[in-house]
Amino acid sequence: MRKNFRTRSQRAYWRPKSVAGAVTQFALSGLLTLLLLRVLARGRATPA
Repeated sequence: MRKNFRTRSQRAYWRPKSVAGAVTQFALSGLLTLLLLRVLARGRATPA
């Protein structure tokens, strides 16, 4: 039962019903990707 509840909560979190929630999630994902790209670019620029 706990596993089912966990998956259900995750699904609700990943697929929000409200538009605002989806927008905020999209913005957060975009920021994370930007940070990742920046870190990768920095790593490439500086010789390891």
